[in-house]
Amino acid sequence: MTGSPMRSRGMGTTMMISLTTFALLAFAVSAQELRPLPPLLRTLSDEVGVMSVEEGRKLSRSLEQTLERTGIRVVVMIAETTQPEAIEDYGARLARRWRRERQLDVEHTVFIVLAVRDREMQVMPGKALPDIEGDLERGGTLRELAPLFRAGRYFEALMKLNAEIDRLVRKRDGRASPQR
Repeated sequence: MTGSPMRSRGMGTTMMISLTTFALLAFAVSAQELRPLPPLLRTLSDEVGVMSVEEGRKLSRSLEQTLERTGIRVVVMIAETTQPEAIEDYGARLARRWRRERQLDVEHTVFIVLAVRDREMQVMPGKALPDIEGDLERGGTLRELAPLFRAGRYFEALMKLNAEIDRLVRKRDGRASPQR
């Protein structure tokens, strides 16, 4: 009878080691399958090429103007997909990498991740901008942009989104909006 408990304890330990090994292997495989992250070379990264060169220049200039006027950096990343990750996880991983690589002030940065094939967009404001995402939702901006994104009018949608972020920050800080 004394041999039986030892054997079951040994099997339990073997089973625990096997489960732990399996979990580590599954984690390693899933980590290897994550999409590689692009370097932050500029405020607009269009991996898919959904915009023309001219549209990319105009949007980049608009993003730079928002930084000049408000002190808030808006960074746009357009990817084909974020799968197998959820867009929120991909965006968070991207922000962490860019903060390390560029010493980016993520507190005063709004990350916009657009996954074209997934038909998803994530607006991730830094900690210094806690109300931006809620203001965009409450004001109906995100709802208004949805048809533009669905129609593949990414440039127009992102220009409007950047303009609204600029306006909201200026309003919050008590600054006048630029005349258009």
